[in-house]
Amino acid sequence: METKIFLVSLLTFALISSQKVSGPDRIPCDLVWVADQDGRSPDQNIVAFNSDDIVARINISGLLIPARLVPDDGKAYAPLLSDGSIIESSTYEVLTNPKNCIVTWEESTMTQNNAVITSGFGIGRAHLVDEEGNFNTVGGAIVDGKELHVSINGKQEIAQEFQILTSVYPLMHCHLYNFTIKLDQITPNYVQQIESETITNSGSDTTHEINHGGTIEQLFQLTESGLQWKGVSNLDLSLIFGNVAITSSDQITIQDGKDYRVTISQNRDLSFKKSLTLRQEGDDNKKLLVCSAAKIFIGEVQYEAWGRFESNGMGGDEISGILANRGSNVEFTNGQSAVAPVRGVIKGRFYMGKMTSVMPITDEGGNSCPSI
Repeated sequence: METKIFLVSLLTFALISSQKVSGPDRIPCDLVWVADQDGRSPDQNIVAFNSDDIVARINISGLLIPARLVPDDGKAYAPLLSDGSIIESSTYEVLTNPKNCIVTWEESTMTQNNAVITSGFGIGRAHLVDEEGNFNTVGGAIVDGKELHVSINGKQEIAQEFQILTSVYPLMHCHLYNFTIKLDQITPNYVQQIESETITNSGSDTTHEINHGGTIEQLFQLTESGLQWKGVSNLDLSLIFGNVAITSSDQITIQDGKDYRVTISQNRDLSFKKSLTLRQEGDDNKKLLVCSAAKIFIGEVQYEAWGRFESNGMGGDEISGILANRGSNVEFTNGQSAVAPVRGVIKGRFYMGKMTSVMPITDEGGNSCPSI
């Protein structure tokens, strides 16, 4: 009797414990191929298609084709892509994970920048069921990212819906500190009015107390040049901008690797206290406009800082290895962390100081507080 194979909906993949790695851009983590034979495999850190079959590859005319190792058979099976047949081999290489990479099976509909590749072929698995209703999780070679070729029941089948094997490093937390910003290149380009009032010179020497106050919002967006927070899930920072402390007491979560801007909003309370001495000048009831304002720079500045990187359960040397794969130049390791320079751009509204101005109110109009 002919056996018919049907593809199960992708929803059924939940039954075989697939995971999805989402959020920030991840750093690819290299797995290691180990040669073996006759159904044997390394004792630890192997990568499997399911509870029975192990991820392997076979050398076919110089191409290392993904295969499934069946230990009970003592052989690995790979699809021969040229004619649709199956190649059996008692010698093969087994895929292992000695670095404790995060290895996951992800739906083929997702863009896979971290897929495990061998000789240009991805490694995939499909969940198949025969006409008796028996489920089979079968692995094989992904061709052109569109089709999964597997060996099952002694022949080759092609699956259009499948999962892709990916491997990434764990995400890291970053604390930014010791910022360097070239303040001499920044000048205020905006004045935010805080409070104003009109006072009257009665024609005699008097002292008028100015007591103004208000709040301004500082809004900052940090980008990291080149690396764009790759492999970082959240961060916090401590930055002194002039005489202003910009800190994030809470960790800032990087939600999506495609949005490289880390946004910080911070309110700053300003107080203006000043004594104005009004001299008798012969003009009784002369009115003066008193303005209190904040000097603001709106734009972007380049920064350099140190980043201290950490990840749960990992030591400094392990973090250093992740940063090297990320493309960072590690300065030193310290216990459970590693330190590397971080460079980028801060764009936002920067407080540059306070200003108070006093001007006469004229009958001609145009009596308003100054602006830049």
